[in-house]
Amino acid sequence: MSENVIYGVASVFVNPDYRRRGYGARLMNELAKILPKMRRGSSSSVGSILYSDIGKGYYTKFGLLAFPVNYHLEFDPKTGPVSTHARFVRTEDLPQLCQDDEAISQKLMASLPPGKTRIMIVPDIDHILWHISKEAFACQKIFSHIPQAKGALAGEHGRRVWVLWAHRYYGHPYSSPEDNTLYILRLVIEDHEPTPEQFKSQVQYLKAVLQIAQAEAADWGLQSVKLWHPTSLIQKLVEQSGLEYRHVNRDEDSIASLRWFGDDAITEDDLEWVASEKYAWV
Repeated sequence: MSENVIYGVASVFVNPDYRRRGYGARLMNELAKILPKMRRGSSSSVGSILYSDIGKGYYTKFGLLAFPVNYHLEFDPKTGPVSTHARFVRTEDLPQLCQDDEAISQKLMASLPPGKTRIMIVPDIDHILWHISKEAFACQKIFSHIPQAKGALAGEHGRRVWVLWAHRYYGHPYSSPEDNTLYILRLVIEDHEPTPEQFKSQVQYLKAVLQIAQAEAADWGLQSVKLWHPTSLIQKLVEQSGLEYRHVNRDEDSIASLRWFGDDAITEDDLEWVASEKYAWV
């Protein structure tokens, strides 16, 4: 296992008056030449990522592999009593939680069996603050104040479950609220190998933090809560929780794509993106 640099390509845009003239393709081809040579300090880059909103085909022309399965779980906003199992995560909690998450993630990556090339975008404080800064700008403009809760946490140390979230407004909440979403940026299960009794507790902890997320979405006029790519353990916990949700496959938008700069040719079957969650989106 090693730590390397991966660049994110985002907001690829061509003025509508100049489309279909090859400018977008030229831009991507120039990036394909430059990014493999770029360095950050003493570290060279091993790849670049992009989330396509125009399906899986276009960016493959520039060496990006589009991951075949892109999905999320979607929960409706819902008001109700806040569970005593959980509490809000505040801004001052974020540095330590992200540090703990990094340690958990490193341990998980080191434990995975050989045979595949695996990448994981580090869920560090910078990624979380980037999303929260976007949230703060939009909420200040719309409401003249910003959300204080940055997530929710339940359970005792060593058995904790927590979510970090961001409020995303694609339209004004009073006129075009349809796509406005509370995104779960990151969901962390501290214990990945629970006993049967611990699993029951995890179900309650996960249910508690997701119910708080649903209430947060309702309070801020958001139309859904979205959780990207839950692990098999999280999927089982959600199923056991009794919460209503929808499984949504994404075929056109937010398609996770990766270009690998390594010497060896690599295919979708050779590659695994661990924790392809919303925090990694740029």
